[in-house]
Amino acid sequence: MDNRLDILQGYKILTLTFREVPTHRLEELVLSNDLEGELFGRLELMKKHLGLDEIFYLHTCNRVLFFFYGNQEPDINFQLRFFRQINPALTEDQFNFLADKVKLLEGEQAIHHLFEIAASVDSMVVGEREILRQLRTAYEECALQGTTGDYIRLAMQQAVRSAKNIYNNTRIGEKPISIVSLSIKALLERNPKATDKILLIGAGQTMNLVCKFLRKHNLKNVSIANRTLDKARKLMNGFSGSAMNLEDLENYKEGFDVVFACTGHSSSWINGELYSKILKGDTDRKTVVDLAVPTNFKPEVSQGFNMDYIQVEDLRKIARANMAFREKEVTAAKAILKTQFDTFKDTLEQRQIEKALKTIPAQVKAVKEKAMEEVFKKDLENLDENSLALVHRMMDYMEKKCVAIPMKTAKKAIRK
Repeated sequence: MDNRLDILQGYKILTLTFREVPTHRLEELVLSNDLEGELFGRLELMKKHLGLDEIFYLHTCNRVLFFFYGNQEPDINFQLRFFRQINPALTEDQFNFLADKVKLLEGEQAIHHLFEIAASVDSMVVGEREILRQLRTAYEECALQGTTGDYIRLAMQQAVRSAKNIYNNTRIGEKPISIVSLSIKALLERNPKATDKILLIGAGQTMNLVCKFLRKHNLKNVSIANRTLDKARKLMNGFSGSAMNLEDLENYKEGFDVVFACTGHSSSWINGELYSKILKGDTDRKTVVDLAVPTNFKPEVSQGFNMDYIQVEDLRKIARANMAFREKEVTAAKAILKTQFDTFKDTLEQRQIEKALKTIPAQVKAVKEKAMEEVFKKDLENLDENSLALVHRMMDYMEKKCVAIPMKTAKKAIRK
């Protein structure tokens, strides 16, 4: 059997994702981190009680993942002990539910899964690079705290290389699919000027993202109206317009070229009368981006005024088409991952050989010293100073060569 496969069997992943359970059930496998350092203390305890060599933990809004290395048989008893270490308060019903839903992967499957996560092949949003950042950050924190070691380090390094290879050599990350990024793309296609006046109606999470994109594209002549004035003011950082209460919107006199709207109203509320008031008689064509569901603008506005009206449903159609495009790239990505996995197996084998050869210099040195100080001690005592110096030089030369030979032989064998 391939020795690399024996080594690979130590890799395991226990994970639960949006695919297996509703996202709120993920919390049952989340390690608490109420106190500074508590998370890594918990991971160290898991290593100790479960007999693991290394462990790494990732928690995102749609995934909980434990990546670890050890020789334990991942049977149902091991899972039970694992779950108890994560959440001692689990009931029997919760355990049965998790045992049925959780994915426990071992060996090649575990490594393949890690690579697919890093490359966003196994993601809620295929091609989004955020998961790679989250993965690297979580690993760096675990490595800093000492919960990981050589095995996980090598796997993570290859996972990152694989992801970069895929992002550079496939189109998996092309064509935006988030509603906000698509709305900004639609705006940019209309060639806005840096001086254009932009009015934002709302200051929630969606508008936070809109503001980031506007700053990125140097569109800073922005005013914000919101139900809570403080939230509007906080979003004004870097913008040159004004913040106002939502009820003062009808008195807005600064004019606008573009409107983004996203408030939490339960029905459309911006009617023709209100829109006319904020227009202040301006008849130029406007760009109106309505990111609310249901829409903030009533149909009488989008149909009765001179505007380019962009709503969520229009953007969703584009997002679905773009997602279909990205998913076609998954096949190409998986072909790259297969090659990267083969490279990882070679890397793993090379590292094992390096570790095995690490003791050779000390062993050769010990043989030399024993020869000089014990076996041939009396013979050396009879030599003159020059002859003794020559023997020392010869032994030093032989020591270096005896160390180098197995190293070179091993490297040639690995290349083959």
